[in-house]
Amino acid sequence: MLRRSIITIVTTLLLAVAAGISFVGIWQREHPGEKLFGKPEATLKIVGVTSIRVYEIQRDGTEMINDIEDGDTIVEILSKLSSAQRTFFGDPEPMGQLYQVEFVQGSASEVYELNDLRGTGSTFQAKIYPQHPERDEVWLVPPGVLDELVVKAAPA
Repeated sequence: MLRRSIITIVTTLLLAVAAGISFVGIWQREHPGEKLFGKPEATLKIVGVTSIRVYEIQRDGTEMINDIEDGDTIVEILSKLSSAQRTFFGDPEPMGQLYQVEFVQGSASEVYELNDLRGTGSTFQAKIYPQHPERDEVWLVPPGVLDELVVKAAPA
């Protein structure tokens, strides 16, 4: 009788360990590059930027609304963006006004999408992500950055 109880307990423990190992393996496959326990480490780092161009995405195309070439302003924006908190697409949010933000780096550039959530009832002001993002390549736009990027150019 005692032997049967010990075998049952050992078998149950082995099954629990096997289930835990399976969970960790499945989770890591679905979340590559993330830590199982702890905060994700990915930060938004864009370097070597000489200008920032912002385009409003409209039904019939895009229109440039801002072209930032002042070095101090670029450094300030990039500094704020480097401290942006990473988030996910899974957050409940309505679709806001979309913009393309082009970070020009000499003859190359990196293009990001900016989702302006102001006026949509969202708890977030905006999110920024690459044009073809992975699941975890989404950041909350820090306060003040959205206003600096989305200032519409004065009519000529």
